[in-house]
Amino acid sequence: MISVIVPVFKVENYLDKCVRSILSQSYTDFELILVDDGSPDKCGQMCDAYAQEDKRIRVIHKPNGGLSDARNAGIREAKGDFFCFVDSDDSIDQDMLATLYKLEEETGADLVCCNFLQLDEEGKQVKETPSVKPGVYTQDEYWRMRFKSNVKIYYDVAWNKLYNRRLFESVKYPVGKIHEDVQVIYDIVSQCRSIAVTDKVGYYYLIRNNSIMRSSRSIRNLAEPEAFIHWAEGFYEKKKWFLAEESLSYAVHSLITNEYGKDTKKSREYREIKKCIRKLYKKLFTHLSSKRKVSLFLFCTNEGFARRMNKQYNR
Repeated sequence: MISVIVPVFKVENYLDKCVRSILSQSYTDFELILVDDGSPDKCGQMCDAYAQEDKRIRVIHKPNGGLSDARNAGIREAKGDFFCFVDSDDSIDQDMLATLYKLEEETGADLVCCNFLQLDEEGKQVKETPSVKPGVYTQDEYWRMRFKSNVKIYYDVAWNKLYNRRLFESVKYPVGKIHEDVQVIYDIVSQCRSIAVTDKVGYYYLIRNNSIMRSSRSIRNLAEPEAFIHWAEGFYEKKKWFLAEESLSYAVHSLITNEYGKDTKKSREYREIKKCIRKLYKKLFTHLSSKRKVSLFLFCTNEGFARRMNKQYNR
């Protein structure tokens, strides 16, 4: 019933804990797809050994293409009615699949989400558990919770969710991008008739010192504001003015709070993002709140001053 897709790359110190947590699930009707993304360490051999141990495991060996490319490869080979993504340095609670599948059965939701913990490499919780409101929601309700809560990561990530496979019939993860989850979640939720949410913790997210999310701010990191622009354009077309305004503001916030290097700021990609923001600002102007009109105008006319004001405000 469920295809659990795990991209694998340079995680030989973490992979066993991840795989064991999946194999020990109380819900057993799943296949585990390990996608060896050209890992240069022993991960490929480890994956093959797991497959010999448990018939539910299938292994894909492919040249390195990044996290998105590995997820896409897993999706193409998946046979389940539902998909679940697990990062190979993370682990899951033994009842995660059971919890998500039961909730899907009870609600008929296309997308089901559970809560999670963020842990360091010693297993200590490093941040408070997100406070989420259980229930079944429409698209608009889901997005409003996302923008009005302080737990945005809960909504944007790929890995704390169970997806109806039809949601990926026309959706792929963007190859070569960081924050690929943010880009894709809009396209996924836009297809959902309903989304079910539980506050039960099912996923354990490992915060590593050398993770992608902690890497320097380069052109690849521009994928985050790009994703929010994608959201804003979609909400604008649907005349969801509040959601479009919030998305555009997030795109601007991403640009002015991240310390991009001079080369990134001079790049064609950076200039194109600013152009898109100005265009959306003009299109949305009559629907913007007074506060947002001021802040977006400030960014569009004097980005440097907007950055200085933001730093001063944060102090």
